[in-house]
Amino acid sequence: MSGLEIAGVVLGAIPVATKIFRSIHDTFEEAKDWKVRVTEVRRRLRMLDSNMRATMELVLLETTPRLSEDAISHMMAHPFDPKWRDQSITDKIFASHGDVWKMLISTMDDLCRLMKTLLFQLGLSDRENV
Repeated sequence: MSGLEIAGVVLGAIPVATKIFRSIHDTFEEAKDWKVRVTEVRRRLRMLDSNMRATMELVLLETTPRLSEDAISHMMAHPFDPKWRDQSITDKIFASHGDVWKMLISTMDDLCRLMKTLLFQLGLSDRENV
């Protein structure tokens, strides 16, 4: 190859290298934006979790006076505790706070559906409806 051909190759490679570096830069910028978005979503989920827990504690305190505050705290700390399946508690809550109860259940269902979709989209699950 002559010097002129080598110069042409080098000069032709510069715009390609520039595009590659610009693409890498843009990718990092998008990653920064993604990190900000993930942080915001995590903050919102923590707020929603706090609101849901506070609401559930108030509902339980109001409708189930036979449960001590310690028992309610235990239930809140252990969401799969058998007390959550107690039909008498569910009936009392539904009788006095039916609309709130329906809203809470609906919100929890929506969150479960969204989390399953997110797991699928992130490739952490092989099915969209886990």
